[in-house]
Order: sequence, then C-alpha cells, then structure tokens
Amino acid sequence: MSCYTDLSNVNSMIIVPTKTGLVVKIDGGDASTAYNGQIVVKGKDIVSRAVRDAEIPDENWEKTTYHDGTFDD
Repeated sequence: MSCYTDLSNVNSMIIVPTKTGLVVKIDGGDASTAYNGQIVVKGKDIVSRAVRDAEIPDENWEKTTYHDGTFDD
C-alpha cells in the first residue's frame, strides 16, 4: 500500500485505538533521515497519512488525504 511503503528503517510503531478506528504511529530513520509518521484509519479505510522530519518537524512535513470516490471532470 502506498501509504507506508516508503516508511522504512522503522524504530518503533504503536497502534492507538480511536472511537472511529485507529492511528498507527511510526518513528523511523536515523539522524538526518529520522521521521515521525502517522496513518489514520477510520473503519476499513485509510483516510490520511502525515510524515514529519524528526529534527525539524514544524518545517519539513507532508500530509496526504485519501478519498474513496471518483474524480469529476
């Protein structure tokens, strides 16, 4: 699945239950490649993923939101 295939060199991972699903928290990498990742699951659907640079989390980050549906032209 594209939401986690690039999150390698995992140091720790925890699964946190929520009222609507769960959150997978992943810490990985080392030194300048260290990251903190979070994947949000509601029911059976992955709804978002966020990855932050562990050294400068407020400056270097990305967020992807997943949608189940079709594109309108």
